[in-house]
Amino acid sequence: MKRLSSITLLLISFLMSATFAQTTFKANENTEVKVTGTSTLHDWHANVKETKAEGVMIVTGNGLTALTSLKVSMKVESMDTGEKMMDKNLYKALKSEANPYITYKLKEVKSITPSSGGYSLNTLGTLTIAGITKTVNLTVKAKVNTDGSVTFTGSHKLDMVEYQVEPPVAVFGTIKTGKDVTIEFKLTLSQIAS
Repeated sequence: MKRLSSITLLLISFLMSATFAQTTFKANENTEVKVTGTSTLHDWHANVKETKAEGVMIVTGNGLTALTSLKVSMKVESMDTGEKMMDKNLYKALKSEANPYITYKLKEVKSITPSSGGYSLNTLGTLTIAGITKTVNLTVKAKVNTDGSVTFTGSHKLDMVEYQVEPPVAVFGTIKTGKDVTIEFKLTLSQIAS
């Protein structure tokens, strides 16, 4: 009976330590998100100036053991192309009044594989743009930095029409953007102080 109690206590202790090993991280000032696309005049890009991200991970030393959750929110009206008219057309196309954020939510990490200088993550999640949600597969690179923060980098190409977004036009319809855009990201998340 004592042996059974010891095993039970050991198991509970192990489960509790595994639970407490998970740590919440939030995006810091080194986070960068950019949207790139094409038009009949020239290629364009918009820097997303307001991105929030929060994730729960297990980081041991300089190793990433698990990523159990991640949510990213990008404020549509913080997107900056450097051209005010283009910005307005972009916000309108993305229906920013009704849908102020583009969001990504991790559903599952299928694998974490060590790669040169970090890890390669094969993930499944949902991306919501203009109120339409689609499931997306992303391959993301991750690196644990010397200060304990974790940087995720990657990109995702998408067809705006699949999200019911009409590609923006300008100058009375003479300049048209292409329907394909790419979201490029470098998310650096730091552990939240307890």
